[in-house]
Parts: sequence; structure tokens; C-alpha cells
Amino acid sequence: MTFTINNKTYKAKDVTFNFMCMLEDRGLPIDQIDNKPMKVGREYLAYCGGMSSEEAGDEIEKHIISGGNLSGLYDAFTNAISESDFFQALGKAQNTPTEEETAEETVVTPKKSRKNS
Repeated sequence: MTFTINNKTYKAKDVTFNFMCMLEDRGLPIDQIDNKPMKVGREYLAYCGGMSSEEAGDEIEKHIISGGNLSGLYDAFTNAISESDFFQALGKAQNTPTEEETAEETVVTPKKSRKNS
């Protein structure tokens, strides 16, 4: 997938564990991604374009001023997350019970003894 910012086309990159760590290092934890779309867009453009955050911000600003929008950038990011091997594996891991959880769910109930009358 590609997206265009300021008349330049960028190839969307996979969202990896290292990319998510970089976002956290730059003050954007995974649970705040939905709350900071401008910062996410800037960092994703920097990542895909091999540029600094400031350069990406300048490109986005010029793009918006000239009448562009960020829908292609956000679509590329959303698609990259949904197709990410890392996020797919993380989702499976969170939905798979641990051995301890499985053991807790398996409760053995003692059978009542029946007395013969």
C-alpha cells in the first residue's frame, strides 16, 4: 500500500514491535494512539519516509496548507496495524488462556458419597 503526502508517494511499512517501542519512546503509548492522531500520523510518515519527526511534521503541514488531507496516511497506518504479524500474534496471545488461568478454570468438585440405605 502507498500513500501520498505533499505530492510525494510513500510505501507503507509494517507496524512492528520496534516501531511501537519507538512510539512509546516518543511519548505515545499504545493505549493513547486513538487519542493523538496527529502525532501518530507524523511518526508513521517519519518511519515510512526515513525522516525525522520534525521533517515529517513539516511535510504534513505543507500538505494540509495546500489543501491535502491525511486520510491516505491514516488508512495506510490502520491497514499496517491490521496486517501486522506482531499485532496478530499479540491478539492471539491475549485471547489464549495461560496455564494458570486454565488450571483455575478446571475446578474439580468432589463427588458426594451415596450411602446405601
